[in-house]
Amino acid sequence: MTEIEITSGRFNEYIDPNLHIWGLDVAIYLFLGGLAAGLMVIPSLRLLMNNEKQNHTTTALPLLLVSVLMSVGMFCLFLDLHYKFHVFRFYTAFQPRSPMSWGAWILIFVYPISFLLGISRLKNDYPTLGKYTLKFDSWLAMLKKFEQPLAYMNIVFGVALGIYTGILLSAYVARPLWNSGLLGVLFLTSGLSTGAALLILLTPDHEEGKLLSKLDVVLLAAEIGLIVILFVNMFTSSIHHKAAARLFFGGPYTASFWTLVVGVGLVAPFLLETFELKGKRVPLVLPALLVLGGGFMLRVILLSAGQASTFLPY
Repeated sequence: MTEIEITSGRFNEYIDPNLHIWGLDVAIYLFLGGLAAGLMVIPSLRLLMNNEKQNHTTTALPLLLVSVLMSVGMFCLFLDLHYKFHVFRFYTAFQPRSPMSWGAWILIFVYPISFLLGISRLKNDYPTLGKYTLKFDSWLAMLKKFEQPLAYMNIVFGVALGIYTGILLSAYVARPLWNSGLLGVLFLTSGLSTGAALLILLTPDHEEGKLLSKLDVVLLAAEIGLIVILFVNMFTSSIHHKAAARLFFGGPYTASFWTLVVGVGLVAPFLLETFELKGKRVPLVLPALLVLGGGFMLRVILLSAGQASTFLPY
């Protein structure tokens, strides 16, 4: 008799039947990554529209906040790493077929292009800083010449960053809930929506807040539509995808998802912003806070539910 030894990770208690690997720190990273993407794309689009009346809180400040948000997010991701001192290995190679490799390099480029565009807008948005920037006027003048290319680069890398946060999960094909190409688009749309919500909180200009609310209403509607399509695709797919979808239809994530994400985070701010745009007295701060909370809970719940879904016949 020949003895055959089989080594398999399927019997790892942290993998099957459920994953027990990614926790709140990864959810925070995904949320801040999407939020940073929104803060890169929306101000850059407004800048390219040549709207010189735009308020400084939608250009310099959010672009400079991107570095802060990404630093906090990457620190959370660092905490999740098991071999923390091997983090440098992400940047000693590039794997074209690895979404995580793409993401690592995208994050590196996000820092300089968002920071440089934010710096180039400082004197325009904060004229009182002029006396403190005399030594750097020549550098700022040079940056001003590259403002438009930097804005285009911020849009490209902002979109890439927003999509990557979803592709990072969808590439994990062993979990049916994440195994959808829609996840990248959903996370990008959610990131743009949360970015618009934060910009509403930052701007003191009511008219600009209303303009951002119009954008957010469109993004919220698109996000609701993408969630509907995601579930339709899952219910018309394999038995494992149907089982994953049922986690939200009578399963353990039903109440939290439909209440905190769809109800509080999407439908409520959509209605409140719609009422405000129609002339009703609704404080823009309230729907903006609901959008931010809903965007965070979307990542928390999808991350947790995805790890609970499986292709095994349990």
